[in-house]
Amino acid sequence: MNSQAVSSPGEGRSVENQSSFSPPRLLVTCLPGKEQQAELELLDALLLGGAREVKVHRTRYPGVLLVEVPLPPEQAYRLVRSMEMAYVRSVVPLQAVVKAEIKAVIEASLRMAREAGLGSGRKFAVRCHRRGRVLRSSLEVEKAVGKALKEATGAEVDLRKPDLIVRIEVIDDLAGICILKTGDHAVRA
Repeated sequence: MNSQAVSSPGEGRSVENQSSFSPPRLLVTCLPGKEQQAELELLDALLLGGAREVKVHRTRYPGVLLVEVPLPPEQAYRLVRSMEMAYVRSVVPLQAVVKAEIKAVIEASLRMAREAGLGSGRKFAVRCHRRGRVLRSSLEVEKAVGKALKEATGAEVDLRKPDLIVRIEVIDDLAGICILKTGDHAVRA
């Protein structure tokens, strides 16, 4: 078992310079000050589920953790969802992690949306939660990605009842992206 609580992307290191930091598979939130308890819950769920070499990274943002685990993000997400959690508030599977630049986020979102079957006759929404100041605003990211997806796929934007949600989590210079089906929203404990 390898569990580490370290400060990571929140320290302003660029993606290229993070040689000891492989892309996280999960973004987890907890109440500020409860990071250690949330980390133990995550380790219980993932290690009991058969994962090895789990690393939990604390960011400079209170209550925000990034989890490295050698499992597909969806599998790690299911393992965490399978256990009752007292400290973990939400979990987002990060299917792609790119540099927090609009162009990179759009390219990854387009690729992932196409793979998820987004196209004409389908509805989608883009949700962005930005931490840090690398990108100007969450709304700017949502609009840019939404416009690109609509133009490239012919799908319609529907913020109230989308078929798919493109979830973008920005932490300083990293952007984690996942595609969720309606009802698959980040788990709340």
